[in-house]
Amino acid sequence: MSDIHFNQTQQDVQYLKKIVKQFEPLLERLYTEANAFNNAVELPIPIDELTTITGLTKPTHYALVQKGALPFHKKRGRLYFFPSEIVAWIKSDRRTEEIDPSDYLK
Repeated sequence: MSDIHFNQTQQDVQYLKKIVKQFEPLLERLYTEANAFNNAVELPIPIDELTTITGLTKPTHYALVQKGALPFHKKRGRLYFFPSEIVAWIKSDRRTEEIDPSDYLK
């Protein structure tokens, strides 16, 4: 068995630090590209997760889909929803009526 010398260990650690430092820019670029890809690709969500966005029940979602009121995609008999489309759908029904604060202060 060979002896481990402290001076050689320090040199080995310095060498490994140098190698890791060379990979840092590559790893950072890969991380940045992966984040950009994840932000660019919006994944559809199932109807169960849709309830967390809208606060409505599954039967209500099915009824809205049947009426064509809720944006959805259907593939192989399954319903899919894109969060951005659902948020846009929610925002599209904005009310502009004025609210009288005194109604709430009684």
